[in-house]
Amino acid sequence: MECRRAAVLSGFGEAVIALIALMYWYSHYMTLMMDHGLDAAITGKLPPGVTDHEIGFTALVIWATHPLTWLLAYAGVEGSVRLVGAAFTETNLGIFPLFVLDKVIGMITGQGKKEASATKYGAQGNFSS
Repeated sequence: MECRRAAVLSGFGEAVIALIALMYWYSHYMTLMMDHGLDAAITGKLPPGVTDHEIGFTALVIWATHPLTWLLAYAGVEGSVRLVGAAFTETNLGIFPLFVLDKVIGMITGQGKKEASATKYGAQGNFSS
């Protein structure tokens, strides 16, 4: 079954959607954090001399360490790897969480042992050739 076109399209779609979501998340979170920071500066909850640049840098660090930011970045990288892998190296990679789920189910049902025994008795894969 030819999955190259599907892998290219799904990788491209995942990378673009992740980039758009990351930009929206950045815009939303930075606006929220800057509003809270400036409100705190105006009401005197912050020490005197704190500038809006310091508040912005702190908001950026908090955004960069947020788990949703990391999840969206992972989705973008994974989609890019799948796109490049399918487009240039002709390796049709699936979505990584589904790949791991397939391997776990294979280990539970014993289907992973068939692949190992076939390799042990002489069947060669692409890597060994």
